[in-house]
Amino acid sequence: MRHRGTIRSRAPTAERALDQPPQITWVEPQVYHVYESDGTFLGEARIPPRTSITVFSRDRLWGVRRGDFDEQYVVRLGVRDPRETTKARSTP
Repeated sequence: MRHRGTIRSRAPTAERALDQPPQITWVEPQVYHVYESDGTFLGEARIPPRTSITVFSRDRLWGVRRGDFDEQYVVRLGVRDPRETTKARSTP
């Protein structure tokens, strides 16, 4: 399974001289496989960093994501079946 992530660069601080390159941190999204109670695979849910899921249904998740300054955003995320994406790519 492939994982996509984002790269965050931190601004210079007093401890680090301005002539040094910025510190780069790789941030991986969390990917969860979602199943029905009978074991049927429903798809994948990609949860961004700093996000807490509070409510979920069969195909939607709702939660709170914290921003760079700890501000809160209500987010709605979907459950995506990766098999359907593959089918769509192979269909002319």
